[in-house]
Amino acid sequence: MIGRRTEFERGRASVNLKQTPASYFGSNLGLWLDPTQGIVRAGATMTSWADQSPFGTANDMTAGPGGEPTFVADDSGYPAIAYNVQYFTAPGSSDVRSTAQWSIGMWVKPTTGARADLYSDDNNVIPQRAVLRIEAAGTLTLDVIGAWLSTCAVVLASAVWQHLAWVFDGSLAVASRGLFYIDGVAQTTVNTGATSALNVPINSLGLGAYIPGAVFRYIGRMGEVIVTKNAMTLADVNFLYNRQRR
Repeated sequence: MIGRRTEFERGRASVNLKQTPASYFGSNLGLWLDPTQGIVRAGATMTSWADQSPFGTANDMTAGPGGEPTFVADDSGYPAIAYNVQYFTAPGSSDVRSTAQWSIGMWVKPTTGARADLYSDDNNVIPQRAVLRIEAAGTLTLDVIGAWLSTCAVVLASAVWQHLAWVFDGSLAVASRGLFYIDGVAQTTVNTGATSALNVPINSLGLGAYIPGAVFRYIGRMGEVIVTKNAMTLADVNFLYNRQRR
């Protein structure tokens, strides 16, 4: 109908909320962190953070130095996790992602120009630890310490919600093994020295800072966090983007 905008066109995409990441990805889902429900499904050896609980409760997330992040009831129509100098971690995260294929997706709304680490796992195993970060200039890097880099030159806007995804497929040629998506669109990605497989994380997983040490903190807000044990397709990325388009 002319003059009437659908929910999808308004950016809410509410029809997609009927299908959850758990049902969509099935056994390929390693972690779904929903701000309203907490951890809905995780790997076999990581079922929860110690005092992790849904929105509106006293203990929001287990945190290292700096305190716990907090939940925000409504930001652009959706709940979010708010970071200042906080980050949170989980022990025993060995089943969050796989070795030869894995992906991560999340909504981010950064408010700082300093380097900010969004996701970090297996911090004691070098070179297989993976860190997804926003550089000080606002560009993106997936850093596998000591082994290789996957970089994207697109600058994320400050104080604006954007959907970020990174996909790894070790079966592809080296130059194509890592791929960034922003707002559901594949971005030019440069892969340097990309290995064909990673170790499965065995120690800890952090969101919001590099661990240990609480350095390179993320300051801003973070939306629905998804880690899968497969290489997401364009359709998969757009399922996540359209599900909670902000």
